[in-house]
Amino acid sequence: MRFSNGVLGKVSVNFECIQPYALPIRIFGDRGTIRDHRLYAPGQPGHDGWAEIPGIRPDSADVSHHPFHAQADHFIDCLTRGVESHCNLADAAKTHEIFLAALECYRTGRPVSLPL
Repeated sequence: MRFSNGVLGKVSVNFECIQPYALPIRIFGDRGTIRDHRLYAPGQPGHDGWAEIPGIRPDSADVSHHPFHAQADHFIDCLTRGVESHCNLADAAKTHEIFLAALECYRTGRPVSLPL
């Protein structure tokens, strides 16, 4: 997906693999790359290879550090106060539109513009 500022974005999902729980993170930029818990930033002082990023990674089945509690708290807060969440039906519709466009792009082999 190309954003209005020219940035390219890619999302991939695979539910059919046989492996332990994993949540790989890949961010590729013109000045470096982040892969899971590692950073590569050539040209930066001290970055001649991969640098380890310390912290709790989301590739553990222990979900105590995941944002589920905060998500539930936000949902209940919205219900209690009678306000709409930032993750509303319009946001969900946009997400579905992106995936439908990706499917159409895959099916036809041609770029697809939004809105559909």
